[in-house]
Amino acid sequence: IQGDAVTFTNFRNFDYAPDGTVTERWETRTVHLSNLRGIDFFLNYWGSPWIAHPIFSFDFGDEGHVAFSIETRREKGETYTTVGGLYKLYELAYLVGDERDFIRLRTNVRDGEDAYLFRLAITPEGARARFLEYVHQIRELEAKPRFYNVLTANCTTAIRSQVQVNKRIIPDWRLVL
Repeated sequence: IQGDAVTFTNFRNFDYAPDGTVTERWETRTVHLSNLRGIDFFLNYWGSPWIAHPIFSFDFGDEGHVAFSIETRREKGETYTTVGGLYKLYELAYLVGDERDFIRLRTNVRDGEDAYLFRLAITPEGARARFLEYVHQIRELEAKPRFYNVLTANCTTAIRSQVQVNKRIIPDWRLVL
């Protein structure tokens, strides 16, 4: 962060061809907080109507959308298991990338997945505060990595941990369920 500008390295902006070919692009992207207009919230469902993956995408107007997806960081050859997610098998990772990449992967490339878009009613000031929560959490993870946990540090509950403790609402048991 330098003044109004926020720069990301390793910003993911993959392209997906109709034949399934993936073109990986890792970029450096700079956005300006003064251009932040709002937030799009996506829920991605796969396999079960009871499990969803949240993705927040921040609209910077002409500078594009910056999306955040909280995931497990798996090593090459490692596959995801729920049991492994209980026992510190995976690190917690924040992916930062272009909204088109994250959503197109789930709607056009993977079979059997649905994504639902919700435009949030939020002021630009509120959107900046939420955006900076993500940025600060990424910095904290860089300094002190954390493990993913199916119950306490997953793609949904990790979002809540970004909010300052004194600003959190009463815990909601539905997050765990």
